[in-house]
Amino acid sequence: MKKIAIIFGAASLLLLSFAIDPEMARLYYVRTEMSFNNPTTKTEVYIFTDWNCPKSRQLNHTLANIDPNLQNNVKFYFIDIHPEQAPSLTKINQALLFNKNKELNQYLKAREQLFDLAIKGASLTDEEAKTALSTQQLDFPPDDVLKTATTFFELMKNNFKIQECPSILIYQLDHNQSQTLEGEAGSDPEKLVATILELQKYKNDSKNQKKDLSEKTGIST
Repeated sequence: MKKIAIIFGAASLLLLSFAIDPEMARLYYVRTEMSFNNPTTKTEVYIFTDWNCPKSRQLNHTLANIDPNLQNNVKFYFIDIHPEQAPSLTKINQALLFNKNKELNQYLKAREQLFDLAIKGASLTDEEAKTALSTQQLDFPPDDVLKTATTFFELMKNNFKIQECPSILIYQLDHNQSQTLEGEAGSDPEKLVATILELQKYKNDSKNQKKDLSEKTGIST
């Protein structure tokens, strides 16, 4: 759980400044570099998918059609559940995620190409994958960073006991509430949006309750 304390929580950067373990520093770097959208948002959405899963591809369409205003108020992370089954796809995916100029909807379009390539599975070579995505800006980090990225995938999957595909973990940092959508629920656009808004509303309701209590009692909460 020590690593999760570094990966999650508003104080993760402060914790990291005192960390001695270089692995934790690399995990924090990888997590930050591979995220999408507003870096200051308190709502994080972890997308767990498999390149050979039709429901994962359906989820890709769902994400592409989410209200842009909601997209911009959420930080997205995309995690391969089984990186060992198609290592070339995982490497290409990681290169897309490390692109400093990445944009969510462009990335989702690139994912469609990866789903098309998944039929080759483990036999797909790095060169074949690179050729198929030659129009994309692929920014391959060093091998040790790619290895840490795969460790991050495994760490998230194992610590949150992700079993079904696809799965979505929605985490509200400021009040440490989370909810997981799995299988069919994970690719239901209405369910996804409703769950995000519910967790964000919980945050606002909690603030209002504290304000009301403070006004009634004169005691700051």
